[in-house]
This record gives sequence, C-alpha cells and structure tokens, in this order.
Amino acid sequence: MIDKKVGRSMGWKKYRLGLLLIALCIAVLILVPAGCKQKTHLGKGDFYDMRKIDLRVKDKQHLLTAARAMLEGKSYEKDATTYQIIYKNEPRGVFLTLVRKNQYALTAFAMGKTIFDATEKAAKHLKHLAADEKITSFPLRIDLMDESTDVKTKSLKKSWKWSMENEGVIFDTDPAVALLPDELIARAVFSKKGKFSKSALKALVEDRGIGKAVMDQFKDNEIDYTRFTIISFMEDENRNVYPLIHGNHYFMPLTPKAIWEAVRNGTSYLQRNLRDDGVYNYRYFPSSNRNGSGYNLLRHCGTTYALTEVYEITRDPKLLQQIEYAHGWLFRQLVNPPAGDSKADWRAPKEPGAPEIKLGGAGLALLMLAKHAMVTGDMKNMEIMRSIARFIVAMQDEKGDFKHKYFLEPGKDDKAFSLFYPGEAMFGLMMLYQLDPDKRWLDAAQKGSLFIAKVRDVNKTVDNQDHDHWLCYAVNELYRYSPNAEIKAHAYKVGHAIAAKQNINGPSIDYIGGWFSAPGSSASATRAEGMGALARLARYAKNDDEAQLFSDCVVRAAGFLIRAQFNPINAMFALEPQRALGGFWDTPKNYEIEIDYVQHSMSALMAALYLLAQDSHVKVADFVQGKAEITIPERFARMPQEIVPSKGERTSGIEDREEKEEEGGGGG
Repeated sequence: MIDKKVGRSMGWKKYRLGLLLIALCIAVLILVPAGCKQKTHLGKGDFYDMRKIDLRVKDKQHLLTAARAMLEGKSYEKDATTYQIIYKNEPRGVFLTLVRKNQYALTAFAMGKTIFDATEKAAKHLKHLAADEKITSFPLRIDLMDESTDVKTKSLKKSWKWSMENEGVIFDTDPAVALLPDELIARAVFSKKGKFSKSALKALVEDRGIGKAVMDQFKDNEIDYTRFTIISFMEDENRNVYPLIHGNHYFMPLTPKAIWEAVRNGTSYLQRNLRDDGVYNYRYFPSSNRNGSGYNLLRHCGTTYALTEVYEITRDPKLLQQIEYAHGWLFRQLVNPPAGDSKADWRAPKEPGAPEIKLGGAGLALLMLAKHAMVTGDMKNMEIMRSIARFIVAMQDEKGDFKHKYFLEPGKDDKAFSLFYPGEAMFGLMMLYQLDPDKRWLDAAQKGSLFIAKVRDVNKTVDNQDHDHWLCYAVNELYRYSPNAEIKAHAYKVGHAIAAKQNINGPSIDYIGGWFSAPGSSASATRAEGMGALARLARYAKNDDEAQLFSDCVVRAAGFLIRAQFNPINAMFALEPQRALGGFWDTPKNYEIEIDYVQHSMSALMAALYLLAQDSHVKVADFVQGKAEITIPERFARMPQEIVPSKGERTSGIEDREEKEEEGGGGG
C-alpha cells in the first residue's frame, strides 16, 4: 500500500502539473497568432492570379463618364449589355486618381466583384479624400488591374527588384495597400537599390487616408504581396479617353517641334534652379520635394555650356545674365600653383575643399568659357582661358598621356584615372584654338588623341570599347584643323561600339533609343552627344555609311529623352509636380533629378535638331523663330506608334521573375 502522506503529495503534484499545462495552452493560444503572419484578403475579392482583359475605347469611355458622375454626385447609367466586361462578375481592382496641378495627385483604390463595383467604391473613397477641393477642375485618371502574379512572400529587409516601371504591387494587409507603378517610384517607396522605405510608404498611405489602419501590419520582416500590370487612361480636355502607358503620354510623336519643346523645358528647369550667386540646385528629389546636398564643378561647367548652346539659338538676355552668374562662381574657384612649383604658369579651377585640381574640371571650364566667347564675341575672359589651357598642357607627358589630377600638396597619390578627363580637356583646348590659334593647344589635342587611339585603346574591340563621348566631341573639332586617319578610325570604333548597344526594340516604349536594359537619361544622353559629334564628323569627311548610322542613333535617342523628361502627366505623383517639370529622371524606376541629367539631355536633343536641320537645309534659329520648317524621316515620325504593343495601353505581360539590370556609365 501507498502511504497516505505520499499519496497526498503525489496528488498535489498532479494538480500543479495540470495548472501548468492549462497555462501553457492559454499562452500558446495567445502568442501563436500574434507571432505568425496572417494573410488578409480585401473583402470578398481576390487580387491574386488575375487574368488579362481587353477593354475597347467605348468601355473606357463608359467607365470614365460614370466615374466622373460618381465623383460629382450626378446620376449615371449602368449598361451591362453594351459594356459586358465592365460588369462581368470577376474580382478586379480599380484606381481612381485626380490630377492636381500644384500638388501630388489624389488616389483611391478599391477591389470589387466587378470593375464597375470597384469603381463605385473607389469613387466614394476619393470623393472623401478630395473633401472641399473643386473636383470638377481636376482631370480624372483610371487604372485597372490587368494581370497579377500568384501570392508571393518576401522580407521587407531584403532588396526588392522587379520591372517596377511596368508593374505595381499590392501588399496583403487589411485593408490592402495597392500602389501604381509610377506612384511607388515617384514617392520612392523603394530606393534605386531596391531598399524598402517604411517612412515613404507611411507618408503615401496617409495621403490615401488609410495610414493608421495598415502601418502596424508592416512591422514583421515578411509580407505577402502580388505584382500586377495595369490598363491606364485618363480624361483629355474634352473628357474623352486619353491613353497612358507607364504613367506617361501614350502617344509622344517624335517631331522637331517636340525636340525643341523638350530643350526649352530643360532650359526652364535649369534657370529655376540657378541662383543669383551662380550656384545650381545640384540635385532634386521629387519624392520628398527637397534639394540634395553636394556639388560638382565639372557638372556646373557642363551645365552652363549646355545653357550657352541654347543661348546661341534664342539670344535671350535673361539667360545670358544667368550664364554669367554661373561664370562668376567658377572664377571664385580658380587657384594658382603652389609656391614650390616655380615653373608653373597657370590658373585652374578647384572644387571647394578638395585637395586636388581635376583635369576634367579644367577642360570643361575652358569649354564653357570658350563657347561663351564664340557665341557672344566677347573676349574678356581670354587670359583666364589661356591660363587654364596652360594647366592642361602642363598635365600632359611626352607620350601624349595626361595626368588626371594635380595635388596641391606634395606626396599625394597622382595615379587617379577617369575615362572622360582627357576628352574633356582636349575638347576644351580645341574650342579655345578656334579663338586663339596657338599651336600648343592643337598639338596637345593631337598628341592626346593619338595616345588614346594607339596606346590606351589599341586592344579594344567594338565589343569592349569604352563609350568615350567627350573624346568624340574632341576628335570632331580636331579633325577639321588636323585630319588624321588613325584618330578618325578610332573615333568611329567608339561610335560603332555605342551604336551596337542602343535599344532598337523593346521591351517597352520607354526603352527605345536608350542604352542598356535599365536605360538612364544621362547614360543615354551622353552616348547620343558623342554620336552627334561623330555624325557631324562623318558628314564633314563624307563617310556616308557612318554618317547615316550615327545620325539615326541620335534621332532615335531624342525620342527616348523626350519620354524621360518630366511633364504634367508623368510628374503627377511628385509632391510638388511643378518643381520637377523640365527635369529628366535618372532611370525609369528612379525619379531623382540632377543637373547633369538635364545638361546632357539638352545637348543630345540639340544635336538631333541640328542634324535634322542640316538635312532640311535650314538654320535651327530660323526654325525656332518660325521662319523655316524642319522635317523628320518618316521612319522616326512613325516610331512611337509602331513599337507600342498592339493590345493598347496595357503593359507587357507580367513575368514571374526578379529583374537583373545591366548598368551603363554616364559621364562627367
């Protein structure tokens, strides 16, 4: 028999063990749901695995008309017989957006059992967001979810890379957070490296009126989501259907007028961002409506050179005044040689706070000042130009190679290399030579070009030749005063290398005429500039095949750059759209603007205009003043319509993969 005391003791232990098990079960019930990721689908709809749909123009018009009536509190008709796809019982997501001129666009999203049902829900929410604003004065945009992926799960701490300019994203929260492609790019929800920004998303969803309800659901590392393509259109001035693609105009015909308009808008952007002290607002972030820090002497000079190119055409006195403000800043950066360098006889520009003088900075400063003297006939800066040129010549050795940086303190590393510095320096020297025919300037440019052709790049092929656009500029000028077959042949090799990498076809309209799989405005514009110089060289040398090839590249690039420029449509989701107008985005998925993006794009566009004007036997200035017409080859006039997918405004089919990007360098 068991002792009674022992039995009581064992009973008490069982009792305590039972209590412990009960407590453990309660804890599991409480903690497991809190620690596990919960999937939430919006209402009864499902935004995963949506099939593609096709809408006729009259389907879109019916939806626009009804949505406008919903927002304005007017009556509207339902017609499921005529517009079957709009009323088909199939879950679909709809975005409604009111485009405001001086503020970011207001957007509402809703899922519904049908497209019409989703539109009614989104209109109700958008009307609430607009509050007391005058809805009738804002154009209405509609985006329909087209095709979507299956459910995906990813950590918010990882890098997110996909075809962001083509595909939006829906996070499976409650309520769901659905973002249009151009909306999430404009608001920088993901950085250009794919890093998720919780603060950017928070600001965006608060503007949507759902911030408090969803942001707590982004605390976990992982989240469920889907990607989707869109069918996009908006109202024109008559409230008829106006098609969009990738958040931009669907039709942007490539015409001489459109090219010049892009140049004028770029000029306006730079003028707004050039202060009276001669300093540019170097970088602007449309996503946060703020200017970035940092500055760059080379880009200051290159940008001012581009403005001087515009002044050559317009002769606008206000523009000239601003150009000379920019000169003033450059003059304040000129430094003398250090006291220990008794043989030096030069002055050259140095970045504020930098320990060295850059060869490329000296070259572009000389280029900027020489262009001004050519255009205005004012030689007041000749001695400054000569002193900078003497610095460049002093940086060249007997072989023709250049030292790329001059350190003011002895013992510093002087082995720095930049691909573009020699070309920038030689271009500047050749521009000065046309004003001041000193044999030193011509000889230095000749020696430097020969060194590049016969030494630096001698083993390069078309497949791996660097795209040195500044060298192309320099050789074009040099050949007219000292023609050399070897130098010209090498420049043509650079041109063929550039031409081989240009996007002639897809994957979408935003890529045509640019370079690489993730085309940047600056990287593409610099290559177009180089090709413009080579086209002029080939025409001068009567090399017809190269002239045609290089010219076509430049004109094709102009079509790409026009689409890369901010206008009231593709800037609608910027915090202050007016500030972005005329600027050029970095890439289709990064809307950051720098002055060099604008500078290079303007110079490339002007190169295209000059080539087309030459073909039409007219002067660009006469065209701008309305005294003459410039024509464009039919193959380019038709280009935007021909390359757009025949299915209308829908983007290309969604792909179940992450994107691998090919990077291309820009230029100084």
